[in-house]
Amino acid sequence: MTKGKFILVFAVIILMSQFFVFGQDQPRWQSLCKGSANPYCVAVGKDACNNDSHPIPLRGLELGKVTGVVWIQEGETVSGVGEWPQVAPKNDYYYIIDNDISEPFIRVCSEIEIKAEVEDAGFSSD
Repeated sequence: MTKGKFILVFAVIILMSQFFVFGQDQPRWQSLCKGSANPYCVAVGKDACNNDSHPIPLRGLELGKVTGVVWIQEGETVSGVGEWPQVAPKNDYYYIIDNDISEPFIRVCSEIEIKAEVEDAGFSSD
């Protein structure tokens, strides 16, 4: 390979990698919780689980941490790139949930139970 072709291929690879990096920096949803009095925002930073509206095997299943709250219109696409296409079933508030394994996802707030923080019940060293 000549020096000119090598430089051209190298430049294309660098440009393509930058394209992918900048494409991933954009968040899918912007949380409305900053400076908001929305009652769902108190769940930000807490663990989210499926509530009793789910089938028995899925009840109580830990989903991840709530990172924000968004309002989604009925019919708006809520699935990510490469996922099975899904649309919002209704106009409602949705939790943004991050499980540290995959990309953040959203779930209807009314279908999620927020785990109460449990205080340490350890023994005292008195």
